Amino acid sequence: MKLDYFCCKNLSDSGVFNIRAPSKKEAKRLREFTGCPDNFTKPFRVTLEYKNGFDLLFRCLSEGRLVENEIEWEQPPIKKEKKQ
Repeated sequence: MKLDYFCCKNLSDSGVFNIRAPSKKEAKRLREFTGCPDNFTKPFRVTLEYKNGFDLLFRCLSEGRLVENEIEWEQPPIKKEKKQ
């Protein structure tokens, strides 16, 4: 089975606070709604393949099992600010 959704990765905190939405339009809206859109990447598609309902539940609830952390990002790497 397969589940597609859109994600905006949280750049300032843990991945558990990533924005997830069923459509790109909704992910963009939620990113702006946060009031700090620069703290999130632009929306990108995530496809999760799973065996059955229990496998999906396990992937969603198990620590360190965030799908977004397992895929290659569609945008260039984030540049770190130079310390002065």
